[in-house]
Amino acid sequence: MTTLDYVISTISSGLASLAVIVDGKRDCVATLERNDIWWPGITSDSNWMAIRSPSHADAMANQHDRMQYAVAWGRTRKECAENFLKARREA
Repeated sequence: MTTLDYVISTISSGLASLAVIVDGKRDCVATLERNDIWWPGITSDSNWMAIRSPSHADAMANQHDRMQYAVAWGRTRKECAENFLKARREA
């Protein structure tokens, strides 16, 4: 199993981009967003969600609309990013 180098860049409070480093270049693969609302099936310790990027979900105004496109969840941005990369490898 290959370990990917990645970078999490803050866009604004509660929003970040996840990029993997390939041949020295950053390739944005996901948007990380803090979960500000409760949603059935999501535990209270799943504070961050990752959505593939680019995606039409990035243009959705309401967070509850974007949540259905989440690929991974985590308590922290780092945990969410690692869960996303794991899901991406397994897909």
